[in-house]
Amino acid sequence: MKQWFPHYYSDFQCIGSACQDNCCIGWEIGIDAETLKFYRQVPGALGQKLAQNISSQTPAHFLLTQKNRCPFLTEQNLCQVHTDLGEPHLCTICAEHPRFHNWFGTEKETGLGLCCEEAARLILFSSTPLSLVCHQTNQPDDPHTAVDSALLDALRAVRQAAFTICNTSVLSLPHRLALLVSLAQDLQNWFSQAEDNPDLSPTEFCIQACFSLADFYSDTDCYPSLIQQLSGAIAPNPSPALLQDLLQFHCTLSANDSTWHDRLKQISDALCQFQGWSIPANLELPLQNIGSYFLYRYFLPAAVQGDILGGMLPSVIATLVIALLAQDPLASTGTLTPEQQIQNAKAYSKEVEYSPENLKRLNDAIWSADFLSPMALIACLL
Repeated sequence: MKQWFPHYYSDFQCIGSACQDNCCIGWEIGIDAETLKFYRQVPGALGQKLAQNISSQTPAHFLLTQKNRCPFLTEQNLCQVHTDLGEPHLCTICAEHPRFHNWFGTEKETGLGLCCEEAARLILFSSTPLSLVCHQTNQPDDPHTAVDSALLDALRAVRQAAFTICNTSVLSLPHRLALLVSLAQDLQNWFSQAEDNPDLSPTEFCIQACFSLADFYSDTDCYPSLIQQLSGAIAPNPSPALLQDLLQFHCTLSANDSTWHDRLKQISDALCQFQGWSIPANLELPLQNIGSYFLYRYFLPAAVQGDILGGMLPSVIATLVIALLAQDPLASTGTLTPEQQIQNAKAYSKEVEYSPENLKRLNDAIWSADFLSPMALIACLL
């Protein structure tokens, strides 16, 4: 199996007790069946502690303490299971976090999740645009996730064009996001016509559309004229209304942190003074890297199912909300430290992308909410 990684992947190392927001605090940590079987056979005091601190409900998970900590997290913020039993006996979630994997039959894409502060540091402040490294592994293919290889290559070409848009210096960040929305809408329109073409199979038609649009949207020299065309077709409307709708929608999602909704509401209330986009220079790189991260993680899994909007618009939405999160400290201090930028990105990640329920609701809203329609988003970003 081929396995793909972001260029920064090998630089990641867990910082353990130095982490300000330990991944063993505030999370319900599930235990896979194989590890659970092993834990139930551990003898002695540790075995007794395991038995007392694993939920009997399905799915199995560690019972958090009153302070919302994993019961095996020591006062030094180290894992007792790791120190006493060794890394091979960590449950799958603990062993893998913050890594994620997307399978495509004969290929797998692996990355680091934004909810981890050390991973976020690598993602946000990489001065090199996101590029992928491929290794051949001995892992078996996964027939259950098989994808037409030509379609996968074509969708990767589209994603590479999206990476180019994210990282171009030709356009402002809001205009880059508008162009991403335009690309998503164009490709979704083509995909919706695939069944009606008399000359090509639906897959062949989609492949042709992918490569055609990838070529078109990769030409950075044309970006300014594309923005002009969009402005001529869709009246720019950078009003606070859509942004307030966006934040209010996020307030309807379930929250991990009890202060999350209040924070969003405060920023929403302050948007009455919004007079157009002005992204501070020191936020440009982190925000464009956030956009690329979401494209890498979510575009292909959704796009191979035909959901182009659901694969690309989360990148735009996440970048917008994280940019808005910056308004609170900026309003009071006039600057935003790298640590604050990491905390903002991590907060959004924990609240939205690490909640399957919230991700589904976001995808549903992309297809049903007027304020998340491609035209509404583009108008707000122009």
